[in-house]
This record gives sequence, structure tokens and C-alpha cells, in this order.
Amino acid sequence: MQTIKNDSAQLNNLKQRQAAARPQIERIHKRNEIIAKIDTLKIKIPLARYTKARTDVIKLKEMVQAALNKAGLLERANAPMKKKQDDYETRKNAAKRVVERLTKDLDAILKKVRQCEEKAPKFEERAAELRTDVSRIRKAVNDRKTKIDAMRNEVTKLQRTVEKTKEKLDEVESDPNEAQELAVTFP
Repeated sequence: MQTIKNDSAQLNNLKQRQAAARPQIERIHKRNEIIAKIDTLKIKIPLARYTKARTDVIKLKEMVQAALNKAGLLERANAPMKKKQDDYETRKNAAKRVVERLTKDLDAILKKVRQCEEKAPKFEERAAELRTDVSRIRKAVNDRKTKIDAMRNEVTKLQRTVEKTKEKLDEVESDPNEAQELAVTFP
């Protein structure tokens, strides 16, 4: 009996120790679970970082693509204006070159005129002579025009007279008695 008592005391003692150790064991199990969760989270952290970085990169690519699309739209909308601006610049440059060329030509002409004026000191006298020659020629042309007009009028009168005489001749050829009378009147 004593062994039973000993055994039962030992059993009670073990039960008490087991009951006292149970919270520590539960804490150890919880600690192991937490450590296991931490280990799985440690594995998941790089994956989560990669996933976040990937979504950020995708968003940035979409933003860049949207910006490029918008830039393309704006560029296409601006293309006619750009073309007009380029055309205006081309025309401006061409006009500038023309002005420069014309300015050089004008300078050359002015230089020639000055040289001619220096060579001919009686330029005004010669110009006056030429003006009088021009007015004389114009007067002669006008006189000739009036003579030509008078001759035309005379020619038309003569043509009418010829037509009238032809008509009378035709009448005379048809009637011989009138021919003798015409011969008397038209010597």
C-alpha cells in the first residue's frame, strides 16, 4: 500500500508538475507557431516587394504610354500649325533672299546710273532733246493717222461711186437706148 500511496503521491506530484508545465508548453507551441508564421512571412516579404514593385512598374509603363499617346495626339493636332510655321519660315527666308538680291541689283543699277550721269554731264540737255524728238514723232504719227483716216474716207467714197456706176452699167447693158444717153453724159 505504501507503494500505491507513493505511486499516487508521485502521480499527483507529476500531475501538478504537468499542470504547471502546460502553460509553458502552450506558450512554446504558440511561440513555435509564431516563429513558423514569421518564417513564412520572411519568405513572402520578397514576393510581396516584387509584386508591389511589379505593379508600380506596370502603372508607370501605363502612365508613360498614356503620356506618349497624349504627346502623339498633341503632335498630330499641332502638325498643321507646325507645317504652316515651317512654310512661313521658308517663305520668310525666300523673301529675305529675294530682298537681298534685289538690294544688290538696285545698288548695281544705282552705281551704273551714277557712272552714266558722270559720263554725260549734258544729261538734262539730251533728255530735253529726246523729249522734243518724242513730241515731234507723236505729232507726225497723229498727222499720218489723220491722213490715213482721210484716205480711208476717200476710198470708201470711191468704192460707193464704183458700186453705183457698176449698177448703172448693169442697167445700161440691159437697155441699149440708155447706153447712148450715158455715153453722152459720161464722156
